[in-house]
Amino acid sequence: MIPSAHIAHMLPHRVRIRVPEKRHDAGYFASLASAFGALPGIEGVEANASTASLLLHQRAVSAERISEFAEQRALFRMIAPRDEVIPLSARLADGLQVLDARIRAYSEGRLDFWGAVFLLTVGFSITQFAKGNISAPASTLLWYALGTFAVPPQWRASPS
Repeated sequence: MIPSAHIAHMLPHRVRIRVPEKRHDAGYFASLASAFGALPGIEGVEANASTASLLLHQRAVSAERISEFAEQRALFRMIAPRDEVIPLSARLADGLQVLDARIRAYSEGRLDFWGAVFLLTVGFSITQFAKGNISAPASTLLWYALGTFAVPPQWRASPS
């Protein structure tokens, strides 16, 4: 039976694949290293049977290509990891999109999240100016308000 594997992590020039079912099987990991060493685009392979992992140093080899290569040779079948980790930035972006949609709905499309952030920080800045806090707090809040216009486009939700 073909073992299951998952990508433990993937960076621009390296991919770590885990095959838990074959932990401590030195022969299996040696055969993986040999097979993947022949895949075009793979510059180096490190196999470790103790950690059940295969580290591929690569350039421009997609996860799909790695998966196809392994399945065609019956080396392993790629599955999604059991505990998929969602980065904090992605979770925050999702939450901000929900909040943005609510603000747009409540304001009937006249205001979005970043517009609300801008108005709030300008309002806080004016409050600080009125209290005589002209140096750090007011200027800092105004700086933040202006910074909302520099938000990367992918963080801004498209109009509904």
